[in-house]
Amino acid sequence: MQPEETAISKKIILIPLIMISVFTLIGFGITGLYFNKILSKRYERDMIGLAHSGAQLIDLLDQAAGLEEFDHFADTFARGSRFRVTIIDFAGVVLGDSRLSIEEVRSIENQAKRPEIVEVSDRGIGISRRHSVDCHDINPT
Repeated sequence: MQPEETAISKKIILIPLIMISVFTLIGFGITGLYFNKILSKRYERDMIGLAHSGAQLIDLLDQAAGLEEFDHFADTFARGSRFRVTIIDFAGVVLGDSRLSIEEVRSIENQAKRPEIVEVSDRGIGISRRHSVDCHDINPT
């Protein structure tokens, strides 16, 4: 076989292999994005369901419940999970937070101007997404 024929033979074999590899990588990338989107939507839906359940349980608290009771509820509701629970009243005052101490809850700034809180007054639900090193937070309000 002549050197030119060998080079052409290698090209005939390499070009389809390279194309198959590229299309395979593109296919895996698209599939990964698709499943990530589906899982994200499902996780968001589950979090919204939990938020509604939590809100119904909060309605059962005594009308005279104070910060200690709300903060304890937030801590208990989030215990053993990877999500954060923050209880905020209609004026934007934080009443409890599963990741903050009662002292930190007392000193936290008013949340009324946060986009997800404003969205609650408009639509009845507000969602924020925050990503951290240890977990991905999706916070339905």
